[in-house]
Amino acid sequence: MSSLFLRRTFSVARKEVLHLLRDPATLFFALFIPVLELFMLGYAIDMNVRNIRTVVLDLARTQESRALLRAFETSEDFEFIGTVQTDAALSEAIVRGDAHVGIKIPEDYSRKLQAGQTAQILILVDGSVASVAAEAVNVGNALALGSLCGWRWGTGRSRWNPGRASCSTRTRGRRTSSSPVCSS
Repeated sequence: MSSLFLRRTFSVARKEVLHLLRDPATLFFALFIPVLELFMLGYAIDMNVRNIRTVVLDLARTQESRALLRAFETSEDFEFIGTVQTDAALSEAIVRGDAHVGIKIPEDYSRKLQAGQTAQILILVDGSVASVAAEAVNVGNALALGSLCGWRWGTGRSRWNPGRASCSTRTRGRRTSSSPVCSS
């Protein structure tokens, strides 16, 4: 039974190949167009998320907090659209859709860094667009933790500071809400 199946399959495949070779237009559409679409879509679709609209609440207003914000701004992933003065204004900017990310640096940020204690920042992310939220969380955590753990601001040199950095990320979506916390 299986040899009969293989003979029939081979004969149908042979017939189709002969039809393709006899008709150049069909051969063109069968081979060239899919390859052309592959290249066009490969170059046209870019899944990298850049220039995420971001608002900032910098309660510390120190050299260290400005250096951290500069690291976020120069990453090309975040585009600062403004600053706010209160927690409510930070949340409201995200709820209104003006921004997808909010960064809050508390008043004691620099004091804790200089004292060698754990310094925390809050990255508030709108979770309604999953790709933007994931990119913001990943890049935000990498920048914040890398900056806090591996760089002593103001000294101009890198120094490992284990256990002294913490970054809290809250994702707010339309249906779900999660609060991953990362610390090193």
